[in-house]
Amino acid sequence: MQTTEKRDVRGNVIPSRRSAVSNQKTIIMDRDTEDEQVNVIVKYQRHGHWLLPVGVTMLVGTLLILLYSQVVLPRWIRYQDQLACGAGHICRTEVVVSPGQEPRTFVSLIYNQRLTVIETGKPDGSDSHVYIGPFLALTNWQEVTPHLQMLDVNNDVFADIVISSPDFQGASYVLYNQGDGSFDFKAPQRKDA
Repeated sequence: MQTTEKRDVRGNVIPSRRSAVSNQKTIIMDRDTEDEQVNVIVKYQRHGHWLLPVGVTMLVGTLLILLYSQVVLPRWIRYQDQLACGAGHICRTEVVVSPGQEPRTFVSLIYNQRLTVIETGKPDGSDSHVYIGPFLALTNWQEVTPHLQMLDVNNDVFADIVISSPDFQGASYVLYNQGDGSFDFKAPQRKDA
């Protein structure tokens, strides 16, 4: 195979580019003497662009982030909810509503798209109350776990019940303590950061 060398104006040999050399065909002739056949092996020496591994890594990284945010993270949150509140998407807490009183047990759940808080009374069932809250326009209401927290929202010395969840889209619902041991739902209050 004959190669022609390129020369500059002064007559110096110009070396060929690496890409031009790497894309050339290498032909190896092998003659089998017994059968008188000629086997031709053609090798292409190709090298990918140096950004190809970067692009593949970015694609794999993006797919891993999507997998984490769409599959792993929701399952982890559901698992944490089950550890904290049980598998029925019910959250229970015991609190002292007024100073000097026995702790009372409250259970929160969403039933037929309505936020419901149940106050369990004495062991015989007396002094129990059910507080039915607002209608929640959630498509996944069966999977939502409403969390209970006791805070004095209106600064009247009585602990109010704040019901929140990441699925409430920033809204929290408050059962205001009336001071006589009973509670009343009010309109959702936006949390201010």
